[in-house]
Amino acid sequence: MNRPKVSVIVPTHNSEKYISEALDSLLAQTFKCFEVICVDSSSDSTPRILETYSSEYDCFKTIYDQNGSYGHKLNKGISEACGDYLAILESDDLFTEHMLEILYSKALENDVDFVKSSYSNFFSLNQEKVFVRQHIYYGYKYLNQVIDPHELPNCRQYTSNNIWTGLYKAKFIEENDIRFNESPGASYQDTGFSVLCAAYARKIMLIGDNLYLYRRDNEGSSVKSQEKYKCVYDEIKWLNGELEKRNLMSGDIITYFNLTKINAYRWNVARLNSDYREAFLDLVKSDVDEHFFKIVKEDAILKEKSAEHFNLTKELLKKKRSIVIFGAGIKGESVVKLASLLGEKDNVVLCDNDSRKWGTKLDGVSIKSPEYISKKSECNVVLAIDEKNQREVYKQLLAMGIEEDKILAVPFFPDQDNLVFNLIRALGQCSHVS
Repeated sequence: MNRPKVSVIVPTHNSEKYISEALDSLLAQTFKCFEVICVDSSSDSTPRILETYSSEYDCFKTIYDQNGSYGHKLNKGISEACGDYLAILESDDLFTEHMLEILYSKALENDVDFVKSSYSNFFSLNQEKVFVRQHIYYGYKYLNQVIDPHELPNCRQYTSNNIWTGLYKAKFIEENDIRFNESPGASYQDTGFSVLCAAYARKIMLIGDNLYLYRRDNEGSSVKSQEKYKCVYDEIKWLNGELEKRNLMSGDIITYFNLTKINAYRWNVARLNSDYREAFLDLVKSDVDEHFFKIVKEDAILKEKSAEHFNLTKELLKKKRSIVIFGAGIKGESVVKLASLLGEKDNVVLCDNDSRKWGTKLDGVSIKSPEYISKKSECNVVLAIDEKNQREVYKQLLAMGIEEDKILAVPFFPDQDNLVFNLIRALGQCSHVS
């Protein structure tokens, strides 16, 4: 095998259920000059599966290491990599077939330290894969151009986390000694790595293509572990120490670190149940000032309200009540797509404030003006719009005479587990109700 241009690192631990599908997505790549480094600590059948790929394909290499730390596995992969660029694939996720080709061409053409794409959430429903597009950045002004984060420090916040959407120049990683925290298990070590990359980088690129597929229905995923409620806090402490040790904690990096910390805490609050959420809030209370703690606390209250709205939406769908989806964008599109898949299309109507969309169709469903809602006294309205616009639309609907308990925003808090994903799951559950 010739020297690879890209090294794809795949950390695995008891990944037998999904690993073959993940590795097959690499074999399907249109870009062929890459190696795959699997770093495994499994006690299930994963090693046998990896051995099959390693024996059949020269580009696959497996390293067995009983250290279960996610960060350790990735650091091991980095040290063993031969490629000019590094990529990361989670063992239950997928690359779209053009991912490496597109990212490599962008990285090479623009000589950037790293390039990141957008991604799509997916899960299986009725034996079909359902995809919900996500955005790496909602404002678009930073997309498809070379950016120096030292000149435009605000762009750093859009590079945080989602390490798996990126392609990183190996020389950049080595010269700056960027590594993962080797804390136990899978413990949100992507936060520290992302911040260090953004702090050191002088040339980056963000592109809007949805190239990575992130699985949302793996019950063994670390994001679903309630017992790991402290891990985000521990990762932030480790990152703080790294930035200080490297003499990076000054100027714009302080602002970036604090923003990362607050967003990480808000994300953690959103994923935790009430008992662990209160324990986490007690833990971080002294780590943030009163203003930011209030924001984090309000997220906890919002989660409770969102959960209530989510349950109401499920009941409405079970009863096949009419629902108006307010928002004819990506979120509205996804809901219509799933409603069609599940035979509920006749119960879903789209509305939007953008008059240019009125009279057009989205996936076969007509888009109407908000005036339509005022004529439908029995309908319920689900807000399928960005969080920043929900408050204004909520006021708009109240002014139109829509009763408050008929307006639902379910759930919409800062863990990127957006309204569409949860509403789609509700539709899926309702499809089994007689």
